[in-house]
Amino acid sequence: RGQRSADAFASYIKEQLRDPIKILQNLDEINELEETKRTVIGYFERQDSPEFELFREIAVNLKDDCQFLAGFGDTVRSMHPPGESIVAFKASITKEDDAFTGSLSSYDELSIWATERCIPLVREITFQNAEELTEEGLPFLILFHDPEDTESVKKYTTLV
Repeated sequence: RGQRSADAFASYIKEQLRDPIKILQNLDEINELEETKRTVIGYFERQDSPEFELFREIAVNLKDDCQFLAGFGDTVRSMHPPGESIVAFKASITKEDDAFTGSLSSYDELSIWATERCIPLVREITFQNAEELTEEGLPFLILFHDPEDTESVKKYTTLV
């Protein structure tokens, strides 16, 4: 969907190969997240755990729709019970976490959960995503609104 030059191809490949997970160095970084981005956060005991590897697979598949963060050991110890990993979703900084309650060893369970949160039913259509949305083959219901009017967007989302 972009340029066809050698530099553009190289840039695209580098972007596809980049690690989709930002590693938390401290919990304060969560408060510095971009307010508009949907976020999946994993709190793990160790980086070499099977749960984290599964988390990475999900992040690779959904990196265009959500930002993924992960913290390990003492850095995130206060965010999860000892010896137990937790994955949570934040629609924005101001909203509560929505914790994953399924099995962190089940790719299907975690993938379905994350996909439902990262790719919402109601989305904004832009020049960047219009072609991708039409390729999904799903019908559209479009709300035209003033960008300052957030109330009609909330009503629309609830109605849909």
